[in-house]
Amino acid sequence: MNEQLHTFMVTVAIGAGLGILYDFYRVGKRAHRLRNLLTAAGDLLYWLVATAAVFFTLLYCNWGELRLYVFLGLASGAFLYFRFLSLYLVRGLIFIGRICRRILQYVTAIIYYFAIRPVFWIFNFVGYPFRLVHRGARRWRRSRRPPPSKS
Repeated sequence: MNEQLHTFMVTVAIGAGLGILYDFYRVGKRAHRLRNLLTAAGDLLYWLVATAAVFFTLLYCNWGELRLYVFLGLASGAFLYFRFLSLYLVRGLIFIGRICRRILQYVTAIIYYFAIRPVFWIFNFVGYPFRLVHRGARRWRRSRRPPPSKS
């Protein structure tokens, strides 16, 4: 009986953990706007990870025995998570994603203005005499062309 209670509590935890993993996947899918094929691949990957997690946990806890209380534990863990914690985790993940996006925008702007733009300025400065020579050569070549014949 003690082993069954332990396995039930572990399956409740695994059910809640799979709910957390699903919320991470759901927020990531929404943030990256995955299309049909990538959504199907992501769903398949989620279910493969979920199946492996349940399988190895059950193998470790009770030698892989499937009983009714295992399914009840998984379902009740997922239900409790989605009922009481999912909303807060999703909001937190969206908030953290927005902060990360802003930080990435600032870092990208800093790299652009302090690393990439000066390189363009240097190339423009170094290349200016060559552009002047090229422009003058083009003008000289145009002026040296024979006039079109009137035939």
